[in-house]
Amino acid sequence: MKVILITISKGLIARNLLQNDFYVLLKKHFSKVVVLTTAASDQRFINEFKADNVSIIPLPKVKDSFIGKFIANINRYIIYNDGTEMLTGHNFENRKGIKFICWRFKHMVIRLIFQPLSKIKTLRKILQKIDYLSLHHEAVLQYRMLIKKYQPNIVFATNIMDETEAVLLKAARREKVFSLAMAKSWDNLSKKYFRARADKLAVWNQFMF
Repeated sequence: MKVILITISKGLIARNLLQNDFYVLLKKHFSKVVVLTTAASDQRFINEFKADNVSIIPLPKVKDSFIGKFIANINRYIIYNDGTEMLTGHNFENRKGIKFICWRFKHMVIRLIFQPLSKIKTLRKILQKIDYLSLHHEAVLQYRMLIKKYQPNIVFATNIMDETEAVLLKAARREKVFSLAMAKSWDNLSKKYFRARADKLAVWNQFMF
């Protein structure tokens, strides 16, 4: 029996993955499709995507600790590029006086620190290791229980930038279940680093590869 556990946390992801032939092939290829979704109580979602071999269950919520939020903020800037420049330095022209000075100072400090740090790839791996070993123990345990219950052959996290799905990938790794992940949109990977690794990462285009 072949089982896949797949996350659907956003309407955009449901549109991209469920409202087309991908979902048809998924139901055909796997004996059981377990959909972990934020829309598990939405009757419209259930009516549209239910099937004999599909189980639709709630996507557990994950509460981040102070350290977790700190690492998430670092991940936002550890991939420093033109997009990060725009996010940290945007809207200067609409700020005046002390607000402009503070905003400009913050932008310069972030650039001074993270522009060189973004070139150290080992630092990203260290942050992931800290995240994997030190954070979300209770949430990982909850996901491990789900994995043990449904016994998937593959875990597919469709929004790797989301902290909740990062926890799922941690649980899959601990349970030694093969994991696949993707970013919900083509530009996500250029905006921040992801907190957990998957065995394989699906990308939207050659540039992301």
